Amino acid sequence: MTVSLAKVDYGQEHWEKTINDNFSGLDSDTFHLSGGPVSRQNLILNSATPRNTKHWSAPVGGKVLVIRNHLYKNGKVNLFSILHDKEKPGVDEEVFAITDEYTLVPNTNYDVYFIAYGAVGITSFDAYMICHDANDNLNNIQLTTSVVPNPSKAVLYKLSFNSGNNVQGAFRIDNNGSTDGVDHNLFFGEVFVGKSEYWAPAANDIHAEDTGLVRLTMVGAVEGLYQAKDAPLARRVNDLVHLTSGIVATADIPAATRILAMPDKFLGADGGITALCRNVSSQTEFPVTIKDDGLYVAKALPNGTKLDFAGINYLGRDE
Repeated sequence: MTVSLAKVDYGQEHWEKTINDNFSGLDSDTFHLSGGPVSRQNLILNSATPRNTKHWSAPVGGKVLVIRNHLYKNGKVNLFSILHDKEKPGVDEEVFAITDEYTLVPNTNYDVYFIAYGAVGITSFDAYMICHDANDNLNNIQLTTSVVPNPSKAVLYKLSFNSGNNVQGAFRIDNNGSTDGVDHNLFFGEVFVGKSEYWAPAANDIHAEDTGLVRLTMVGAVEGLYQAKDAPLARRVNDLVHLTSGIVATADIPAATRILAMPDKFLGADGGITALCRNVSSQTEFPVTIKDDGLYVAKALPNGTKLDFAGINYLGRDE
């Protein structure tokens, strides 16, 4: 049974199709976040923006939670986590979350997508397909082996497998325990399982809107960060807005000054969202605010200061 793994971090590297680390390169058009042909539903029920844990369970001492975390869509959208229930078994032992079973077509190639990340103290995580053939023989397919989760950003994983003789399957993800004696959440979500030749999100579960890269409008005493001095770019996919590039202050800019104008679809869902970008000049974080009419500096910005917006992502306002 063939299994392949590729990893792409959210952010500028993803949108510019630059693959990090030593994983195989995949064109971003193949990812479920970027849209694709609609042909049938995701086999996983309750896979994205969950309100409850229906269709998921955590036997053997685990506990599945519906939770929000600032590293996933700025803490405004639900996802899942798996951790230990009352530390039984001990926090250094594995616990797992598993879906309801669904039907597989034998000898068929399937794709698997999910996002995951977790604290520094997590040993690693594994992902499996727990399968049965027509005679109810158990056949586990290990999709990943001892992957250390990224502690600072959500990561999208794309995997594939062949169903072999199996007629039923379930997706399972393991939190392999703690390295520091503290129980840590393994965050995960947007789980997709479907035939490799076609895919489509589950109905009313994952959206496939993609604006493409749109250049924003600089206002006030700023110019583009890089050599061409162009204004920063933004892109909205699945309601999540990603910014790229940055600006340089060409004069002292007071706090609460607007520096970028944006289309309505790039404005914050709730208005007044505070996000952190990178001060290239001092290698520190700098706060900005996304309001109803654009992006503002949240504190005074000295002349010549360079801000990189590539790490900013947030939930866009409904159109």
